Amino acid sequence: MLRVEFIAGGLTYALPARDVVEVLPRVSLRAVQAAPPGVAGLFTCRGTVVPVVDAALLVCGSPCPELLGNRILVIRLSGSESGADRLVGVLVERVLGVASDAVTEQRSLELRDAPWLGPVYASPAGLVQLFVAREVLPGAVIDALLGSRG
Repeated sequence: MLRVEFIAGGLTYALPARDVVEVLPRVSLRAVQAAPPGVAGLFTCRGTVVPVVDAALLVCGSPCPELLGNRILVIRLSGSESGADRLVGVLVERVLGVASDAVTEQRSLELRDAPWLGPVYASPAGLVQLFVAREVLPGAVIDALLGSRG
């Protein structure tokens, strides 16, 4: 599996590369009052308003430290309540790179309170846990943040 590996909360995670549209440097975000937990704010990406989730906040409860190496992984989510594909940014401490080595052993985890966390596998970077893109920010939350587009 081709994947983008990154650091969040001091640990290594990955997103399938097919879900990543673009990797951007950290930009200023507009705060969203009463946003759901993990939502860092909004920014404009190529004319589209995009909500951003702070991966460190999701995985360890403290926000991503402001570092020069911070990146926003722009991912495409399908299946929002309006039926339209939506873009979501995932703020990470740094991107390690794209990996394509074979995963020899994978352990599934059932985490009801963290549905965005998928299986754990061993890689040359150590133990890596997959982020499940469609669970990072549910479609209903995206629609509430951005309004429904029909």
